[in-house]
Amino acid sequence: RQGGYSQGPYRSLNFSYEVGDDPLLVEKNYEKIKELLKVKTIITLRQYHSNKIVIINNENYEKFGDGLLTQKKNILLGIKVADCLPVVLFSEDNNLSGIFHIGWQGFYLKITDKIIELFKNYPKKIYFLLLPSIEQKCYPVDFYLYEKFKKVFDQKLLTKIFSLKDNQCYLDLRKGVRTILSNHFIELPELNLCSFCEKEELYSYRRDKITGRNLAGVQISA
Repeated sequence: RQGGYSQGPYRSLNFSYEVGDDPLLVEKNYEKIKELLKVKTIITLRQYHSNKIVIINNENYEKFGDGLLTQKKNILLGIKVADCLPVVLFSEDNNLSGIFHIGWQGFYLKITDKIIELFKNYPKKIYFLLLPSIEQKCYPVDFYLYEKFKKVFDQKLLTKIFSLKDNQCYLDLRKGVRTILSNHFIELPELNLCSFCEKEELYSYRRDKITGRNLAGVQISA
């Protein structure tokens, strides 16, 4: 979150136009990252904690969703996060890539199943990478969430992702996503940083409420 133009609670490399930041400063942040990464096009979505995945084939694409997938080169696919889990997938031959925004809602709606469906028949190996998000120790949730998850997930998975401490329930979203995807794809070493703990580097909605959004991205290079 360092090195950008945003001020106040959005300081400084905020990539969301939807959190109250000055849109001119957000645009300058995008221009800076384009120059730094030497990319011409960054595609992002209006995220709404869904299981919708948008496939980018041309310039006309759905603007709302929580996942992006493409076989086009030199386009940076980006998602905005401030605690939710960014997940990158790409093919061994570097011809298919995707990035996905997964919070508890998207996980509950089984966006992971949609990811598997899109990638499972590709003829080359598929790798996945979990980027920084909130860790379980910093992610208390209401008990009703456990009851809600019981309706759609088996007990074996629930035992892995929920823990109880001091009469409080905690959710390990990273473990849930890893458990499901690792049955189909090859996991790369994750970037093990907690968005809640790393105040100088990462935005956290849980920690700050009014705050910016980090950008996680993936690109197929020519």
